[in-house]
Amino acid sequence: MIILVTTVVTSDGKTVGRWMKDRRKKEETRAHDTQLHATIFISGFVVVVTTIATAITTSSSVEKDEQMKKMDMVVASVATLVIAQCVKVA
Repeated sequence: MIILVTTVVTSDGKTVGRWMKDRRKKEETRAHDTQLHATIFISGFVVVVTTIATAITTSSSVEKDEQMKKMDMVVASVATLVIAQCVKVA
């Protein structure tokens, strides 16, 4: 019985096994970078929503009626829920 073993080499001189390992490493790096960018984006989003929610709830205007104050609290509560979900996803 004769067993013939050959090594396949890519055009840039790498073996197929090495090429696959390099490719897997690049994909892992790309996935990590994507996750990092998403986390940074979510953090920025959280800051903006928190700032808006804080501004809404702390604005003390004499003209604000009770209904408007309730609406502000609802908006702040929804913003808090959105932030919690974003942090959970990140």
